[in-house]
Amino acid sequence: MIPLADYELTQSKPRPRLAWGLLGVLIALSAPIVQVLLRPFNNMFEFPMDRLVSLAPFWVALILALGIAHLIEGYPLATFGFRRSQKSLRARLIEWILAVLAALVTATVIITFSTYVREWLTGEPAPVLKITRMLPYWVLIPAWITGSFTEEVLFRSYSIERLTQMTGRRWLAALITVLAFAFLHALAWDWIHVLTAVLPGGILLTLFYLWRRNLAQVVIVHAIINAPLLLLPLIAPYM
Repeated sequence: MIPLADYELTQSKPRPRLAWGLLGVLIALSAPIVQVLLRPFNNMFEFPMDRLVSLAPFWVALILALGIAHLIEGYPLATFGFRRSQKSLRARLIEWILAVLAALVTATVIITFSTYVREWLTGEPAPVLKITRMLPYWVLIPAWITGSFTEEVLFRSYSIERLTQMTGRRWLAALITVLAFAFLHALAWDWIHVLTAVLPGGILLTLFYLWRRNLAQVVIVHAIINAPLLLLPLIAPYM
C-alpha cells in the first residue's frame, strides 16, 4: 500500500485498515443497488414523494463511507477533495471559468450524441424526458444536488483515493470506479443511455478529477451536465 499525496497537506497520521477500506468502498459503490432494493419500501409513499425518499441511500452511503475513513481510519477529509485551494483569486477564477466551459462543451456533446443514437435506433426520445416532465421542483432540485454531489464523492473522490491507497495503482482505481458507475446505472436506465451518456460522462468526469484533484470543480461540472434535467419542466411545453 502507498500513501496518498494529499496526506502531506495535514499532520494527521491515517491508520489504513484493509477490511475497513474494502467495506467503505463497497458501501460507496453499492448505493444504487441499495436504492433498487429499497424500491418496494418506497411504494409506501405517494408519487412523487417516493422519488424524493429514494435519494436517501446515496446520502447514507456518503456519511458511512466518509465516517469510516475519517473516524475509524483517521483519514483527513482533505484526502477526498474537501479542502480549500491555496491558489490566488485570479488563478481560481480562471480554473472555474475553464471548468464551466468544459462542462458546457461536455454536456452538449454527450446529450447531442446520446439523443442522435437513440433516435437513430428507436425513433423515440430518452425515457428520462418523460420522467422529469412529471416531477415537481421540490423533487428535481434535491435529485439534481444528490446526483451532482454524492455521486462525485462516492464514485470519484472517495473511491478513487481509497482504492489507490489499497492497490497502489491510480489507473486501476479509476477503471474500477468507471465500470462500477456505468454498470450500476444500468439498474435504472436502458443500455442506450448507459453506453451513450453514462459511460462517456463517467470517463470524462473521472479524467477531470484525476487531472484537477478538485472535488468542488468536478461537482460543478457534473451539475452543469445534469442541469438540462432540471430545466426540462420549463421547456417541456415547447418540445
